[in-house]
Amino acid sequence: MFRTLTGDAEARPVAELLGVVFDDSEINHWLVDGPAAERLDRMTAWFEILVRHALTGAGQVVVADSIDSSYAAAAVWFDRTGEATEPENYAERTAEAAGPHLARFQALDEVFDEHHPAEPHQHLAFLVAQPQRTGLGSKLLQHTTSRLTVPVYLEATSVDSRRLYETRHGFDRMDPPDIRPAGDGPAFHRMWRKAA
Repeated sequence: MFRTLTGDAEARPVAELLGVVFDDSEINHWLVDGPAAERLDRMTAWFEILVRHALTGAGQVVVADSIDSSYAAAAVWFDRTGEATEPENYAERTAEAAGPHLARFQALDEVFDEHHPAEPHQHLAFLVAQPQRTGLGSKLLQHTTSRLTVPVYLEATSVDSRRLYETRHGFDRMDPPDIRPAGDGPAFHRMWRKAA
């Protein structure tokens, strides 16, 4: 049911799933406060930069296939047990993806960098499932975390998802628990799961 992608040929389909599922999120609307079509295009382009980086050695992407040959769910992980890397030409590529909204993307990166834990861990950057696939995201998360022997870090994007990570998946809130890009952007809830 779940499989780990190899190579970066599937970066675009995963980025498209992220763009669609996160399209109504507060953070996407904050990052690109323009027309819906522009927001979807720009967010998908930015997601693709990060997904491709995970697929080319910085982490892993685990998916659940759908019957229509798309992805029903995807988890994008970055390995932070060693020295962290960033995508090649990240600043230039982000500037192209973000266009006139670049300052907010930079503010997001800054607050993430400032508050990222130093202890070795796996970073769950994105976890999405098609809306009609209730519970699939949780199963996908369990599939990967059951095989990990290091802690897991993530930034939950809503109070509901924070509560789900706490009650179902053994995550704890960190200190500080919430961070906001540019000081007034949407809240991200920092969470940590101890090594199994």
